[in-house]
Amino acid sequence: MTSPVPINDVDRAAFERAIEIAGRDPRQRRRFDAWFAKGESYENVGRAAAYHCQIEKLGLMPWNDPPMYAFLRRGDERYVRANMELLERLLDAGLSRFEPDVVNALHPAPAGRPGVSGS
Repeated sequence: MTSPVPINDVDRAAFERAIEIAGRDPRQRRRFDAWFAKGESYENVGRAAAYHCQIEKLGLMPWNDPPMYAFLRRGDERYVRANMELLERLLDAGLSRFEPDVVNALHPAPAGRPGVSGS
């Protein structure tokens, strides 16, 4: 599958983090392992992991698209606008549209204080 969005090194690093984070769930880990065993590309598995992470981290409903798909789909105008703004903030910060932990990436914990991370 050809990506509608060019993939760069920042995106690949986000895929790596997304696969690690989503893979903490044993069901997701088995799913990813099965895809890799069938020869699925790292990019496609990373995209699926990022999708899973963004849905989970942002508490989105099944009918809501995560920021990684902003500008690519249509829907409720208020939701789409908010999603596009979130994507723009990610990109302006030099992050990937596939960032698995959007909130913590945009608002890191202050030095010396542990943040809400990972899971």
